[in-house]
Order: sequence, then C-alpha cells, then structure tokens
Amino acid sequence: MNRSKAIPVFFVIILVFIISTINLIDYIGEDNIGSYEEKELTQICEEKHPKIIFYNRVPKAGSTSLLILLNRIFYRNQVTHISSKNFSDYMPEEDILREYVNSIMDSSGKTFVNRHIYWIDFREFGYEKMDYINVVRDPITRIISGFYFRKFGNVTPDFQEKVWAMPKVELTFNECIVDEECVSYHIKGSFNTQIKYFCGQDPICKSSDIESIYNLAVKHYNEEYLWVGVLELWDESFQLLEKIVPDFFTGLVHEKSITPKNGNVTPTNHDQPSEEAIEYLRSLDEIKYEQKFYSYVKQDFLYRYNTCILQ
Repeated sequence: MNRSKAIPVFFVIILVFIISTINLIDYIGEDNIGSYEEKELTQICEEKHPKIIFYNRVPKAGSTSLLILLNRIFYRNQVTHISSKNFSDYMPEEDILREYVNSIMDSSGKTFVNRHIYWIDFREFGYEKMDYINVVRDPITRIISGFYFRKFGNVTPDFQEKVWAMPKVELTFNECIVDEECVSYHIKGSFNTQIKYFCGQDPICKSSDIESIYNLAVKHYNEEYLWVGVLELWDESFQLLEKIVPDFFTGLVHEKSITPKNGNVTPTNHDQPSEEAIEYLRSLDEIKYEQKFYSYVKQDFLYRYNTCILQ
C-alpha cells in the first residue's frame, strides 16, 4: 500500500474514534464521568454464571417479544423457564410472597423466572442474593403504548370488558389529556411506574414519596441487576446480555436476526401524541422521576456497551 495514502487513512480512523468518544462522554454528562471511571472494567464485562435469573419484567417494555426469543434459545441452552400468569399482584402479602420465593428456590439446574412483580430481596427469606435482569423504556412512549394496549391489545376478555366499562374510554390520547375524568381513569389511574419494579417490596415503594422511590430504585439497579436493557437500544441490549451471561443467552442475537417482529404488540394505527400531550406528561412529578431514572439507566448502559462490546 502506498505510504502517502496509508497515513491519511490512519488519521481518519483516529479522528472517527475521538469524535465517537467525545459524543459518548457528552451523552453521559460530565457529572457522571468520575463514577464511570472508577468502575472495575473486569467486573462490568466479565462473564457471569448464575444458577437462577429473575426477570421481574416491566410491562410495555418489550417483554413479550423478548420472551418469545428466549423460549427458542432456552431449549438449546438447557434452561428451565418458569413463567407466571399473575400479571397484577406486584406486591403480594408476605406469606404469599414467601411461598412464591420458596417455589422458585426448589428448582434445579439453570432456571429463568419471569413475572410482572416488584423487586424481591431473597435474602429476607433466608436465601442468597438473586440475580436480576430487566428492560426499561422511554416513559412517554411507554405510557402512550399502555393507554392503547389496555383498550385494543392482546389482553384477557375480562380485563378488556372492565376497561371498556369505564367512562370516556372512547377518547384518543390527545382528547383524553384535556378531559379531567378521562385522565383520572385512563392515565393517572392506570399508570404503573417502571421505577417501582426496581424499588421493590419495601412499603416506601407504594407510597407517594416519589423521590425516595427513585433513590431506592437506583440503589437496587446498581447493586442487584446483572443486566438492564433499553428498548430503544434493542440490538445493542441483546449483544451485551449474550456476552455477559452466555450460559443462558448464547444464540440470542442470531435468533433475533432471523425472527419476524412479534404481532402481540400495541396497535399502531392510533393518533400520534400532540405536543400538548407530551408536555402534559412531562409536567407530572411521576414522569419527571421516571425520565430521570430512564436517563440514568440508558447512560450507564451506553457506557457498558462501549466498554464491553465496542472496545
């Protein structure tokens, strides 16, 4: 290769790398750079080999699509999958919770558990720390998706009948946000914040103290989760998950590439949210903390992905 041509190419590559790094740092934010630098890279990227993984899945954050893919690779990876049909009891009574925990710990071999439930501290029931995973989604799109899914999605007939019996159910999202009764029933009354799934079973998690809920959610995210994916970074999330937990998730990236999109999703033929609707959601205290948590997780994910996959 001509040396005079090789040198410009080399500098172009270096320039691209520098710009990419600057963009990542700019996205993460200067306030977080110090904490990221202090993390042990070997701990972030090293392979984990848990016996049991608990996916306490956030609703309307891609869980149905993910589970379809996982069921296909679990057979090949010899993973037992325990899936709960309880979609509403997020904070069971202590005796019911204890029975549920015991039933999980009776399993043998590699076991994957999924349920819509707030984080559980298995140590409170005499067991070792549980290894958790989850997925988060942009709070605004998640709320709008949930609004229409409750009315038109693949839910049980009893649930859909209950929803359609409520006042103002026929209104679109844009119409609903300017109607106080509709907001009460179909937005505030049905909104289940994703940070509560990370907050857990502590009484504070069902209180109105949203700041304390957020703080506990961040603590558990940092200390209790093997992996938290980001729906808006779906492919990247799968790459990282397969890399750090290969015993369970080998083949996930390939399976995703050959699998058609899941049809069990919220219908998309509804009106797009207006600027007024989006601004209304952003004005709610719950959403402000939801957005803060989502941004925190997304920033951390980008750091992990850059460290473990790109470098």
